[in-house]
Amino acid sequence: MLYSSFTILAIMLLVVVNFDVLFKNDYSESVEAIRPYRFYLISLLVFYFSDFLWGILYEAQTVALCYADSVFYFLAMVVAIFMWTRFVVLYLHRQDIYGQILKGVGWLLLGTQVVMLIVNVFYPVMFDFAEDATFQPHLFRYLQLYAQVVLYFITSIYSLTIGWKSDESLRHRYRSIGLAGILVSVFLGLQSAVPLIPFSSMGYMLGSSLLHTFVLEDERRAQNAKLRILLDRERRQREELEKARKMAYIDSLTGVRNKYAYFEMEQQIDERITGQSIQQLAVVVFDLNNLKDVNDRLGHEAGDRYIKEGCQLICNTFLHSPVFRVGGDEFVVILEGKDYMNRVGLLRTFDEIMDYNNANGAVVVASGMDEYRPQTDYCYQGVFERADKKMYERKMQLKNSSM
Repeated sequence: MLYSSFTILAIMLLVVVNFDVLFKNDYSESVEAIRPYRFYLISLLVFYFSDFLWGILYEAQTVALCYADSVFYFLAMVVAIFMWTRFVVLYLHRQDIYGQILKGVGWLLLGTQVVMLIVNVFYPVMFDFAEDATFQPHLFRYLQLYAQVVLYFITSIYSLTIGWKSDESLRHRYRSIGLAGILVSVFLGLQSAVPLIPFSSMGYMLGSSLLHTFVLEDERRAQNAKLRILLDRERRQREELEKARKMAYIDSLTGVRNKYAYFEMEQQIDERITGQSIQQLAVVVFDLNNLKDVNDRLGHEAGDRYIKEGCQLICNTFLHSPVFRVGGDEFVVILEGKDYMNRVGLLRTFDEIMDYNNANGAVVVASGMDEYRPQTDYCYQGVFERADKKMYERKMQLKNSSM
């Protein structure tokens, strides 16, 4: 019973330690050889389970069931070494002649084991049971175990050799694989000498734990580091794109949104009108008076200052709405929400300031406003044209009053 108790412990430890490999599939993209390694672990689970049953059945002296379980035991063991060689060759990224030989030997060992197990049914070349139900190993049982010991040892030396030539980031992983293989080969050697003690289970348990701790966990850390770098790079790219986008939509002179941003806003409003998702909207159109006269008399630098002062007056009044410079001295403000509700008072305040400026020789900006009419307006342009017409009327009014 002590024999079976140890294999139960080995099963629990393998499942707990390798839960992410067996069930969560965490390494499918980061580790190319994870598939054969997962099959290697599954074959170990089958091996452990057969080893567990073997201990119970052997103590119960149920020869027929113990014989069948022994077949699964030896088959799982050779499948494990077969998947181990595939994992090592793929993980080391070695498709050279040595890697192909290792894979070929794994196939040969698997095929030989299957043949020997079939032959053993008719003639005991690997094992049988005496009349008193005692397990009796035969020549090919030892040969198979020795062959597995040698193959584990060769793959370990192969990993250590490749690791010696690799850079530091890979060297300790390859060394860990080599050490795991040596541990398994040593314990398999002990198993061949003492059949009734689960040395092979001990070796597999230590080897798989070593691989998970020093190879797969290191792969996870390396993958997470790469992911952090990629995410940081993506974040910087998004910030740069957003910065470039803002620069593309900002008027360089005034700092408000430019005509490209205005065209995009117009398109969005048309889509909302089509989708009937907009009810309250007003458009205010602005045009600076006397800009040509300022440019002619004082120069374009003074004209630029005049434009910026006019823009500042618009922004100071319509604090909660987007302001667009759509031409040299033309601006548009789209009113929604709070500014829409206060649109009449805001425009009245703005017009009062312009009347004062007009009388005192300061910056004068003509304005005109109109609202979206859900029943008759099928696009933004209709609202804009009505507001633009009112702006020109206001422009003429300001000019006439200044004469």
